[in-house]
Amino acid sequence: MTNVCCSIIVFAVSYGVLITALTQFEQDFLDAHNAKRRIVVPTASNMRELKWSAELASVALNYSRKCVYGHNPNKYIEAPSFKRVGENLRFDTKENTPFEVVTSWDDEMHDYDFYANTCVLNVDCGHYTQVAWAETEYVGCAVTLCNPLVGKSDSAYYYVCNYGERGNMNGDRPYVAGSTCSECPSGYTCTNKLCRQ
Repeated sequence: MTNVCCSIIVFAVSYGVLITALTQFEQDFLDAHNAKRRIVVPTASNMRELKWSAELASVALNYSRKCVYGHNPNKYIEAPSFKRVGENLRFDTKENTPFEVVTSWDDEMHDYDFYANTCVLNVDCGHYTQVAWAETEYVGCAVTLCNPLVGKSDSAYYYVCNYGERGNMNGDRPYVAGSTCSECPSGYTCTNKLCRQ
């Protein structure tokens, strides 16, 4: 496989509305995130449904192609539509599906205490809290096969997802616990356990 990262986004204009067709890769990443957001424990009263952002995906792709493991210091500048941009990273020597990548981040829920709003001592659970951050509404992801992935491996698939607006802010919990969709923002409807605009 020579280029697993590049995708073409097809735009069509119909009756003045811009329609964006997602690739299977993009749709799979979006679906995996929303599936995990539906099943948080305890249940969320204000969990928004994520939408795909071509802008965030472009930032993720450009950064993954640098093949340097570590957070992108320029993500705020490169995604001007967002005030704050979050980021989750993963690498593996074998190719993963989008569901496997998102599940690896979501599995950190076992190291997170919602009520204390803390991770287990000396364990990072920030990937999970970003996936489950209720006020995040947009995600864009990419993958590049790096030879090498500087700082980690001689050869690896490097997965990057960017989020707008970012989570993990000000010591807040990622969402409000309560009856599913009972506190959706104004203008949102409850659709399949998520607040949809």
